[in-house]
Amino acid sequence: MPLLNASIGIKRMGELDYQLITASVETKYPDASEAVIQVKVRDFISLVEKKIRDPNWYPFKMIDFDIEYKVIIDEQDDFIKDIKNELGNEAYDAVVMAITEMMDYNFSGRNPVPELWNFRNKRRATLVECVKFLPSIWKEMKTNKGE
Repeated sequence: MPLLNASIGIKRMGELDYQLITASVETKYPDASEAVIQVKVRDFISLVEKKIRDPNWYPFKMIDFDIEYKVIIDEQDDFIKDIKNELGNEAYDAVVMAITEMMDYNFSGRNPVPELWNFRNKRRATLVECVKFLPSIWKEMKTNKGE
């Protein structure tokens, strides 16, 4: 199994999904060249990452459910609304996923956190899965070294 198509790998939790952002920009600017799209994607990602790292920005609200509170995305937040209005649902979903992961994994540091990830099943990888996957990595590295 090539490592590029590996089912187990490292995912940076809290990092924006580049593909979703690119799809949103391509939808918004269908006649733009590839170079223009890439610049717009980089600008957008830079803007969002700067906002995410701002300790004064808290795009969440607490909802009271009888005996407990639940923290959810505040869809009335101006920045969140602007993303949805400007680039649509795909970009909105990418940003929401990134800040939700950030909240779950490392909100105080507001930096992406590496996590062993099962890409095939879209979930955290178990230790058993990682150990079973190691021989395939070793075999591929051994094959590449012999070439």
